[in-house]
Amino acid sequence: MNNKASQTLKDNLVYLILLLLFLLADGYFVWSQFSGASTWADYHAKETSRIINLASPGDNVTLDIHKATVVAQKNGLKDFQKEIFQVDNQNNELCFKLSLGRKTCYHFFNDVDIINDHIELAYTINRESKNVLRFNVVEVQRA
Repeated sequence: MNNKASQTLKDNLVYLILLLLFLLADGYFVWSQFSGASTWADYHAKETSRIINLASPGDNVTLDIHKATVVAQKNGLKDFQKEIFQVDNQNNELCFKLSLGRKTCYHFFNDVDIINDHIELAYTINRESKNVLRFNVVEVQRA
């Protein structure tokens, strides 16, 4: 009997360890989503891609990204100009990165280039200080 009880205890211990590993992995995922970085990065990438798809060459775009900069600051990003927003004109792709881990990228289909992209901190809109993303949409400059 003792051998049978010992085997049952070992089997249950394996299941308990697997359950603990699963709960730790699940908890880590929930904790990483708690800051909202991936949600806000996804939102800004989709909306910016949509705006670029609707833009014409010669358009100057200004977007309010204040919430994105607040989330990025909470997640430890230091250099807003280089880390939050990136454009790859060769592949028609734009990316937002609001946490140290990963970035969210989307393609735009409009055959244009994005130039002069920069973030202005503390830009005044309707008497409120906001952080904005500015860029120019131009005709394709690739050879």
